Amino acid sequence: MVELDPMSLGLEVGGGGVLGFLTGYAAKKVVKVVAVLIGAQLALFKFLETRGVLEVNWEAMYTGASNTTRAAANATMGGNETGNATANGAEAAGGGLFESFLSMLPVGGGFAAGALIGFRRG
Repeated sequence: MVELDPMSLGLEVGGGGVLGFLTGYAAKKVVKVVAVLIGAQLALFKFLETRGVLEVNWEAMYTGASNTTRAAANATMGGNETGNATANGAEAAGGGLFESFLSMLPVGGGFAAGALIGFRRG
């Protein structure tokens, strides 16, 4: 039986929310900096190409970026070949898995909500 203490539940959700907010906020700032750096690099390449300093194969650059984007999408959506081993291990754990999931739910939920809010505010 899982006991619910409102005080500890609030601390877990609030703590997870604060950590999630900070993580989301920082992630958004990092994404902005990386986007500016990549844009500046591409602008520099184009400037140097117009001056005749270097020659850029834009088709190869586009293909590389497309492949990287596709690989990242497959990694986040793709299949997990070890999923069966994890499922078998979870079945072997029995009823303890449900209690473990419930104990992580307040912190995880607070973290996810905080990360979403932090990313939107960042």
